[in-house]
Amino acid sequence: MRSTVHADDVDPSVSAAMAELAAEQPVQHITADLAEVTELPSADLVLACASLPFVPRAEFDVLWDAVRRALRRGGVLAVDLFGDRDDWASTDGTYLARPEAEALFEGLDLLSMSEVERDGASFAGPKHWHTYQVIARRSQSRPAAFSAR
Repeated sequence: MRSTVHADDVDPSVSAAMAELAAEQPVQHITADLAEVTELPSADLVLACASLPFVPRAEFDVLWDAVRRALRRGGVLAVDLFGDRDDWASTDGTYLARPEAEALFEGLDLLSMSEVERDGASFAGPKHWHTYQVIARRSQSRPAAFSAR
């Protein structure tokens, strides 16, 4: 069975490359602002590398709920999040203290969560990075409310 990749990107300049890829691979691409996404297709893997932190905090919870709903039983969620000590934490995005980040994964099996703080480069110059790299899995079993009696 061949899986389909669903790709969302706010940058319209990637559309041509994605269309080229979709001509040969099972890729469905849409240009969309993640802050406006309320539904996602069901998925065995949700991968979000350095995209979620740029969703304004006011819209983040709606998107996060969509991500969690999309994840099939046994599905894996792999995401990068930015911490509250990141240099960009004063900008319009989502920057989380560790307890807030951990709370996002309640009810999932947390496979890995690493927190990193380092000074380095960004597209805008030098920057202090505070990030979380998280891998979690939705349980294979049904929630207790759906258990057979």
